[in-house]
Amino acid sequence: MKLRAQLISILPIIMIIMASCEGETTYTKKIVNHSSDTLFFRIYSNYPGLIADSVYLLPQAEVIFTMWTKLGGTNSDIKCSEGIDSIHFSSESGKQLLRDFKDQNNWNYTRKSNKRGSVVDNYCEFIIRPEDLSD
Repeated sequence: MKLRAQLISILPIIMIIMASCEGETTYTKKIVNHSSDTLFFRIYSNYPGLIADSVYLLPQAEVIFTMWTKLGGTNSDIKCSEGIDSIHFSSESGKQLLRDFKDQNNWNYTRKSNKRGSVVDNYCEFIIRPEDLSD
């Protein structure tokens, strides 16, 4: 009986240790403006609350427009365009964006994880260069 009482008393400690070993996966999506134009994006998502409604981006700047974390290390590739229904784009100069946010090939994707794969960071970048804008 005494052994059982001791086991029950250390059970919360064991649970905390196990939970802390679970790890996490972080997802970050950002837009990088390498043009000399000020850009404005209105982002519509099928993940309410995860993606900002609008992004105002100055020349030569970048902005993270979504970031979220979930418990558990998931060491597999993600689709950067996932969660984006549509994006309405405008620029201060009136130029149009030639590349599509929904095309996975237009994103730069990197993933970093610790050796055990329990902490995983996923980064998606959509880079806009001057040649990506047209009159």
